[in-house]
Amino acid sequence: MKTIKQAFVIKATPQRIFEALTTIADIKKWSGAGAKFAAKAGGQYAMWDGWVKGTVKELIPGKKVVQTWEPSDWEPQNEASVATFMLAEKGGGTEVQFEQTNVPDKQYKSTDDGWRDFYLGAIKEYLEK
Repeated sequence: MKTIKQAFVIKATPQRIFEALTTIADIKKWSGAGAKFAAKAGGQYAMWDGWVKGTVKELIPGKKVVQTWEPSDWEPQNEASVATFMLAEKGGGTEVQFEQTNVPDKQYKSTDDGWRDFYLGAIKEYLEK
């Protein structure tokens, strides 16, 4: 198992990025697909028309989102993969520190690229246009 770490600076407030991560209307816009998101600890979510699902573990508005990550094409795991987004103001924008734990070795590259290309990169593009 591996850990992914990425950092992005997005020209938006921490609260606006938090909303893009947790609001169904925003998720549908930046992902271009169906989504469900119960924005509360213990809430369930599904994105990309159910390709990935999971449980919201922690939400601190404008600061932090923690959720499990369960893609439909991964083998079942003993320990959940957990994605953590930390948000902090930085130079007129927000630095997003991202970490995902328990990524299967054979899924590492595609998952690392996916966060950059289809998730955090898509949010950056959506909020900065």
